Amino acid sequence: MDESSSAHSKIVVVVLNWNNWEDTILSAESVLRSDYPNFQLVIVDNDSTDGSPKRVKEWAEGKLKATVDPDDTLNYLYDPPVEKPVPYAEYDRGGAENSEADMPEAPLVLIQTGENLGYAGGNNVAIKFVQRRESDSYILILNNDAAVTPGFLASAMDLLAGGEGAGLSVLGFVAHWYHEPERVATAYMREEFTKGPMFVTEPPKGGGRLKRGVMVYGGAMLITPESPVKLLPEEYFMYCEDMDYCKQVFAKGGEIAAQLDNPVYERGGSSIGSNSPAQIYYTRRNKLAFSKRHYSKLEYTLILARMAYSTVAGCARSILRGDREMVKAHLLAYLHHLQGKMGRTWMPGR
Repeated sequence: MDESSSAHSKIVVVVLNWNNWEDTILSAESVLRSDYPNFQLVIVDNDSTDGSPKRVKEWAEGKLKATVDPDDTLNYLYDPPVEKPVPYAEYDRGGAENSEADMPEAPLVLIQTGENLGYAGGNNVAIKFVQRRESDSYILILNNDAAVTPGFLASAMDLLAGGEGAGLSVLGFVAHWYHEPERVATAYMREEFTKGPMFVTEPPKGGGRLKRGVMVYGGAMLITPESPVKLLPEEYFMYCEDMDYCKQVFAKGGEIAAQLDNPVYERGGSSIGSNSPAQIYYTRRNKLAFSKRHYSKLEYTLILARMAYSTVAGCARSILRGDREMVKAHLLAYLHHLQGKMGRTWMPGR
């Protein structure tokens, strides 16, 4: 962010928030501690109802501190905090997507969407914001519960600028669990017959810094200016859009790889809750939609049959627990797929 930054390609880091400002400001603390000289942080609020926009601004102004556990083995990623105040610029969705004004000089940009656009939709507001102003910038999509090391951005750019990753359209990263740093949450995704995309949690040992030709995790995904596809598919609302995006990039001749030696650390603070009814509903419905879109009729039919069996099993387990919302999540995911429903079609309590 100084005059020497002109010698380095710019990275815009996009963090999407929805009702989870505590994790978001921790993620922002780790990003802003980066030693890479030319980057900017964009925080997009997806119409939160918990006061997130106000809280994030209070944090940037130095009126609110991020909560850091002194016993965390990785607390050095956040602590000591970056100097405050952090100058910021504010935009609504219209101003972000439609204006062609110059990129603000502030290191932090805050965008409010005005409605819950889902994961892809919220991130796309920021991508459009960047593309209209600096189309040659690299864009890093980063989950709001993720933390990165100070050297994370520099390591990625060293790889892309003339290294093994030169010419890549998209670079992904291995996500580790924050509270168990040695354990991998997601390295990348591979496809298995009759099962569809599956998360890989044991990346290969040795053999270089990159795993090429794989679908990468959307919670830490760097989109380069060379990518033939810039926007994420919004019809999924949340979950599976990263898989579909990677498929689109491959279909247009782009190259994708996962960097194996530059981890991110995820706290697991999902805004909708891990293994919640909403997560079960959207992951299952969208996996079926993805399979129908990208696989042969035979393979899709086999996946549909497997999902029918697991739907019955999931409902039975949920009935025994007395969890009516989870029963609905399993049933509606399958039913809504058969009906061709996409987007934001159901949330628990509705």
